[in-house]
Amino acid sequence: MVRVISTFFNVTLKWSIRQTFSIIRFALPIAIWLVFAVLGISFRLSLLALVASFRGVRPVARRVAQDWTAIAVDKGFPTLWELTLVEIFYVLAIATILVGWAIIGFTTFVTADIAYHLIF
Repeated sequence: MVRVISTFFNVTLKWSIRQTFSIIRFALPIAIWLVFAVLGISFRLSLLALVASFRGVRPVARRVAQDWTAIAVDKGFPTLWELTLVEIFYVLAIATILVGWAIIGFTTFVTADIAYHLIF
């Protein structure tokens, strides 16, 4: 009986280790890609918020909304609703700038907290 239980756990343990390494092997490239994609998006949002800090929110949001509308129209969006789309993208651009500021604030807080714990 002990031999059966020992063999069962031995086989189960080997199978579990193989499955763990297989999951890591196949999931690692996707996880790394996802991390870099999120970092890229965060960097772009922070850069947009930083530009808006110096040039003003309204002009930057208006420019971003016009750029997004031009891209949408180029990809086939009906031009009949272009003015409505500009206003929708204007609101989204302001929300994007606010999210960028939140990312900058969070990054600043975490950096200051790590620096504080390293110094003291």
